[in-house]
Amino acid sequence: MKFTSCCITILKSLSFMVVITGLIFFSLATWLLLFNGYFIPLLHKNPNYFYMIYIIVSIGVLNFITIFLINPMFHSRCSLFFYILLILMSLSLEVTLIYTHQNYKFMFANELLESLKIDVSEKYSVDVGITPAIDELQQKGKCCGANAFNDYPVKKKKANEYYEEYPRVRVQYIPDSCCRSFSKNCGISDNPSNIYYRGCLGYLQEEIHHNLKFIFVLTSAAIIIQFFSLLTSFLTCFCCRKRNSNSSLNLNSTNENRSSKDRDRELFLLD
Repeated sequence: MKFTSCCITILKSLSFMVVITGLIFFSLATWLLLFNGYFIPLLHKNPNYFYMIYIIVSIGVLNFITIFLINPMFHSRCSLFFYILLILMSLSLEVTLIYTHQNYKFMFANELLESLKIDVSEKYSVDVGITPAIDELQQKGKCCGANAFNDYPVKKKKANEYYEEYPRVRVQYIPDSCCRSFSKNCGISDNPSNIYYRGCLGYLQEEIHHNLKFIFVLTSAAIIIQFFSLLTSFLTCFCCRKRNSNSSLNLNSTNENRSSKDRDRELFLLD
């Protein structure tokens, strides 16, 4: 009896921890999409980063649903089985998330090395999704281009576009988001006192690495919590089943004792 009550107390605590991890997964997905998702369009070569965010949202949903089963599962076997099913589904998604994370961890650096330079040199000011992502990356990272500012191709004017009275007209090829002090057409001067010379590749790789590290730590903690929650659920189910069987045996033995007493009374009365 004491062991069963102890299992129930532990399971309740672990269930609340599962709900809390669900809320943290929701918060992480919101942060990755809304507050730190400006560079997601730059990861178009490998969509695994975006897939991981979808998995995180799914885990958050499954973990949060368990809050409606914390009390009923101690009174209904069906609720307990449904709780175990949700935990198993969440665990499978978390294992999938860890697997995707490990694959992407060793691939994204080399992929960005190739794709970011192409995005800067060929797709900037052409692709409506890439252009604002690069602008925000350069402003937040205080950098310019992929490896350096000269990743942007120099624009050349045609001969008939020059005027004799303005032989030294300069053409802006550096975007304004590279400027140290942002203003319209500030990138017309590529002087190091005006624009950042450092490339954005290292900054972007570091940002993604930090996000992946946080995803790994949170998912690992959730797996540990849910493993013990699943184990405690099985123990609670087993103990409750054993207690019910013992109580039914006691009830049967009590009925047998009562029937034997009644039989003895009837024999006594006959004598």
